[in-house]
Amino acid sequence: MSYFEVYIEKVFNNQPNQIFVYNFTLEKGDLLGIFGNSGAGKTLLLRLISGLDAPTKGIIKFHDDIWFDSNKKIYLPIQKRNIGFVFQNYNLFPHLKIEKQILFSLKNKKNIDQNYFNYLIDKFEIRNILNFYPHQISGGQRQRVAIAQMLLKQPKLLLLDEPFSALDSNLRYKLIDLIKAIHKEFKQTIIIVSHEKSDLLSLCNKVIYIEKGRIIESGSPNEIFFKNKLSAKLAITGKLIRLEKKDVFFIAYIALENDIIQVIINPEKAKNLTPGQHIKIITKAFQLDILEDSY
Repeated sequence: MSYFEVYIEKVFNNQPNQIFVYNFTLEKGDLLGIFGNSGAGKTLLLRLISGLDAPTKGIIKFHDDIWFDSNKKIYLPIQKRNIGFVFQNYNLFPHLKIEKQILFSLKNKKNIDQNYFNYLIDKFEIRNILNFYPHQISGGQRQRVAIAQMLLKQPKLLLLDEPFSALDSNLRYKLIDLIKAIHKEFKQTIIIVSHEKSDLLSLCNKVIYIEKGRIIESGSPNEIFFKNKLSAKLAITGKLIRLEKKDVFFIAYIALENDIIQVIINPEKAKNLTPGQHIKIITKAFQLDILEDSY
């Protein structure tokens, strides 16, 4: 039996011919990435999992708890699911200072774990803005505050809806590394929606692709993203999203417009590359060259 099970359908009254079907399972500590085109049903899936919307039928089970069961007429509201949900627009209260924002999600603010609170605000580098209001801080800071707020209540499941969409590349990679570090240390089960495959490759151990309200593909990032190989003669431009050392060589993960590829490079080339850099890859007669800062 899996740690988290979702077998649900959703039909809207104004769209009777459109049936959204979601069937998947997760193990404890999985970090699942969801991607697909706009309107495919990614955010809807998060809302159904959280309890903000109710499925038409099916079952959602988290460990020993049943969150939704249409046959047994069980429907737990979001307040009883112990979920952390970080929305795309952050949902911070404009009249609350940052410290009170972070504490807001706690049911009993008198029993706060002060050590964990200090750990989060230091890890997310937000101690110096605790007395600020949301309009006084940057978008990247607001996003870190929103995630720290949800983590403080130590949810069973953390849902992140496009958490990097409003960030520039430097802030994006910094927040990705931060989430990876938190996940490695505390092993939360996390579901993240992103339209950037490179985000999911950097973070997730499982991904699912949704199209028109259906899960079309599921598997590891390598299984889903790396189906295409470089031909013997090719010149392409893309963004370096990760470098991974393997024995005496490196693997470069490069994001193209609609795909991600892996390229083997030597250490001499690798030492001049950093994630986020735009590069041109040239293959000719099975020899590879990389031109940095191509645009």
